[in-house]
Amino acid sequence: MFYVPGVTTPISDPGQKIFPFIDPFVQDSCSGLPGKPKEVVELVSLFPTLAELVGLAVPPACPQPSFHVPLCSEGKSLVQYFPSSGGRQENRGSKRKETPVAFSQYPRPGDIPAPNSDLPLLQDIRVMGYSIRTDDCRCTVWFGFNPNNFTVNVKDIHGGELYFEKSDPNQDHNRYNETLHGSPLPKRCPLVDRLKLGINSANLC
Repeated sequence: MFYVPGVTTPISDPGQKIFPFIDPFVQDSCSGLPGKPKEVVELVSLFPTLAELVGLAVPPACPQPSFHVPLCSEGKSLVQYFPSSGGRQENRGSKRKETPVAFSQYPRPGDIPAPNSDLPLLQDIRVMGYSIRTDDCRCTVWFGFNPNNFTVNVKDIHGGELYFEKSDPNQDHNRYNETLHGSPLPKRCPLVDRLKLGINSANLC
């Protein structure tokens, strides 16, 4: 960046500031309400949300199957839940009707970490992880996956993870294999049953 008086900008009047000082640590009086939102947000909702914020068309919902669709999204725009420019909630007095649960999916080439673990090709995927995240816990179960027909074998469980937000916010202690009063803890997050039924439920964790 170059500044040449009279070339890159008009010559200023005496006392006029060419580069006004802006303190980034002073909160803008027009900003939204302070605080941390407690809503559970899915990663797939970020793309349609950003699209609406910049004035682009929100991608339509993906059909099943969606291989023939050039652009679609399984998420929903969250702009309607943002504070308005006046600092008030858009939907004050109303509650979100969506189930407060976030689902995630993680493809892996195998149980052992490999160079392509984070971004495996479709034909290399052998294990698929599914997560249910609520404000109380996160439960992840790893299943065997068939890349030829895109199916998951819910009877072929490679492992599981179960973390509780209040007692273990950093998710350092996996309690998937523990029991509580003689009952397995994973029953509090019945991910296998939800995959079999193919439905969402808020009665989790």
